[in-house]
Amino acid sequence: MLDALARLLGVGSFLWDDFLRMQYVSLFPVVRDVDALATAKPRSQLQAEMEAALREVHSGPQPPSEDAPWRAVLNDFKDREMFRIDMRHILGHTAEFGQFSEELTELAEVVVNAAFHLCAEDLRTQYGTPCLEDGQPAQMTVCALGKFGGRELGFASDVELMFYLCRERQTSGPSLITTSEFYEKVVETFVRAIRAKRRASSK
Repeated sequence: MLDALARLLGVGSFLWDDFLRMQYVSLFPVVRDVDALATAKPRSQLQAEMEAALREVHSGPQPPSEDAPWRAVLNDFKDREMFRIDMRHILGHTAEFGQFSEELTELAEVVVNAAFHLCAEDLRTQYGTPCLEDGQPAQMTVCALGKFGGRELGFASDVELMFYLCRERQTSGPSLITTSEFYEKVVETFVRAIRAKRRASSK
């Protein structure tokens, strides 16, 4: 364990500053269980573990809140699994950089998907379901761009996203707003829900 920790911290200050010093209580068990680092987690396992953790604090839709318990659970899961993937790469368990990128990308997909749907679910308690003209639910598409879209994420890569809504209508209530207003609120809460260093864009 000490050898793994020394190799980890010897890489540079990034992991120390952003992970160990800030959340060592949550992340140190990852360092301690060195043998488990030899095995990659497939997306299905990441999804199942996140859903199990969220079920403990999220039993159903709640009014939107900056202090919603699921936000802390989601971010702790994200940070812990990012740290685990970084350690696997540093300790030589990912033979190719492409495998490292694949693991980071699958984690990002799981976290983005969960955060987006939880934000939308909570907002529906106030505004109802965003609908199309025929009454069917209006969906939003979330597209991954850049290295995320190319499945080439690396250390401290940006996660670039584009949110696309094709048609305009309104929600089902109780409070009525347009579908574009609803999804604008979803995106705003989504951005605040995930703890990460980010660069905002007006595009």
